[in-house]
Amino acid sequence: MFCQVAREQVYGSRYQWIILGYPSLSTWWNEPTDCSMQEIIRVVNGTLQTRVPPLSIDDNENQSEYITEYIKQFSKLEKDYFDAYVYDTIWSLAYLYQSHLL
Repeated sequence: MFCQVAREQVYGSRYQWIILGYPSLSTWWNEPTDCSMQEIIRVVNGTLQTRVPPLSIDDNENQSEYITEYIKQFSKLEKDYFDAYVYDTIWSLAYLYQSHLL
C-alpha cells in the first residue's frame, strides 16, 4: 500500500496515515514491492503509528495474578516507551483546545 502512496505522492504535511501496529513487527514492511526502501521510508516517515504493550486480561487469571503479570511485563519496556505518545498527545490536546473542538 505504501508503495502506491509513494507513486501517487499522497504523503507529506497535507496527509496523515495511521499505521496500526509497529512497522518492525509488521509483515507488510518486509513484503516484496516495486518501490525502493528509500521511497517506503520517505512515506512512512510522517505516519502516526500505534504500538500497544503485549498485555491482556486472561479470564482464567485472578486479579492479583493479573497485576503481578502486568508489573512484570511493564517493567520490561524501555523507559522512554511512551514518551513520544505523551508528547504528541499533549500537543494534540492543546491544538484541539485552542481550536475550540475540545
